[in-house]
Amino acid sequence: MNYTPRHPALALITVAFTALLAGGCSSPQLRGRVVEGPIGVVTVVESKDERLKDPGIANVAIELRASSSTGSKSLAEGRSGADGSFSFPISAGQSLSDQLRLSAKADGYIPTQGVTFIPGEGRELLVVLKRSDGQTPPAGTPDGQKRAPTSDR
Repeated sequence: MNYTPRHPALALITVAFTALLAGGCSSPQLRGRVVEGPIGVVTVVESKDERLKDPGIANVAIELRASSSTGSKSLAEGRSGADGSFSFPISAGQSLSDQLRLSAKADGYIPTQGVTFIPGEGRELLVVLKRSDGQTPPAGTPDGQKRAPTSDR
């Protein structure tokens, strides 16, 4: 038996609604990674940037605030995952030109913050934290320089 809808528009709406429920629509995400380095930095990099492959820092507290001339408001708070990665949904009212203030804090690291923008397609946020114990990060750190091992005297 073939079913012919009496109202084709109703059939189209039903199909669209079903696709939406099945995950046909997802909100854009602001993605990034927290790694260790010689200085604290928040910056936008290409998704292919080698530093995004460095070992990540887990459980970093991250806060995003909208930054404007009239002040700032909290947009999102969360923590980095076990691999140092994080993501936050981007609301429909935000544009790529919006300024964001990102703060990152973790035990054993100097807190860092920076003003940046929402990365466009093919870009991510790179957050670099410096250790608070004064130890030099291992060779191949985000600044790309090799280092001699440090010794305690």
